[in-house]
Parts: sequence; C-alpha cells; structure tokens
Amino acid sequence: ALRDRHAGVRRNAVRIAAGTKIDVSCLEPLVNDPDSKVRLELATTLGQYDSPQASAAIARVAIGSSEDRYLLAAAMSSLNPRNVSDVLAAAIESSETGSTVIISELIGQAVAMGDNDTISRVVETVSRQQNELEEEQRFESFARILDALSIRKLSVGKLSESARDSISQTTQQARTAAASEKLTQLPQ
Repeated sequence: ALRDRHAGVRRNAVRIAAGTKIDVSCLEPLVNDPDSKVRLELATTLGQYDSPQASAAIARVAIGSSEDRYLLAAAMSSLNPRNVSDVLAAAIESSETGSTVIISELIGQAVAMGDNDTISRVVETVSRQQNELEEEQRFESFARILDALSIRKLSVGKLSESARDSISQTTQQARTAAASEKLTQLPQ
C-alpha cells in the first residue's frame, strides 16, 4: 500500500504505520513522494519511531519543505527529546539548500523543550559536527543555543560537563576569530 499509485492509499498506509510499527526503510522513499499530503502524513508519523533512520527522514522532510509551512510544522511536530539531536545531526550533515534555516529552527525547538539532557545532547551534536559546519555557522548555532537558553531563563550550569566545555571552547574560539578579524581590518 505504501507504493500504491493512488496518493490516498499511500497516505492512509502511512497513517496506519504510525500505530503499527513497520520497518522505517519502507517509509523513507515517501520523503520524496510527489503528493504533499502523503509527505505531511509521513512527517507526523516519523516521530513515532525511535531510530536514526527515522530521524534522518524527519530532517530530509524538514529541509525539503522549508518553503511549505504546513509540512515544516508537521516535521517539527515529530520532534521529541529522544530524536531532536539525531534530526539535528542529519540536518547538519545535509548539504541541501535550506538546511541552514532548518538547523537554526531545530536548535530553537530543542531548547524550547527545556530538558537539560536534550539541550546538552544538542550542544554536543553541534560540537561533534564542526567539520561539516562552516566556522561562522557553528558560531551562529552556539549563539542560537545561548540566546534560546537566555530567553527561557535556563542555566548553562545545569547542562552536562561536556556541553559546558563545548560552549566554553566555542566561545573562546569565537573571541579569537573576532580578534583576528579586527586585526586584519586595521589600517596598515
């Protein structure tokens, strides 16, 4: 039914898959389904699955739908404390257009969950992905995390030691980069 030529049949099969766990690899091809209602149903269903494969599919749906607010909202509704750091990692690893906006949104969603363990995993995810992220994007990601923590009056001190260390190191790197940039802009 997931491969049926009628979009309505595919959409209902995905809806059933939310309550009856199936192999996520059967759902993955639907990320690129031509019917937006099938993709909408898929985006909400994937949050029911706890697997890196499902998290990667959520990231692909979110990135692919960055211009469609309904699909993007459906993908964001599938986020939970168990999968948000994996979805973020998949978005960071993606080189698709729109991934930068989605990364920022995912960080905001993770911090909004207010769970220190989840936020710590997100900080650690951004830190681990420094090879995939441009330096400026990494600094922006950490700034987004710190801004979101501040807005929600959450303390960095309550995050894991590893997350606190990552924030400290990245802050120092940003200061060094800013100082180097100022030096290059001085008149010779």
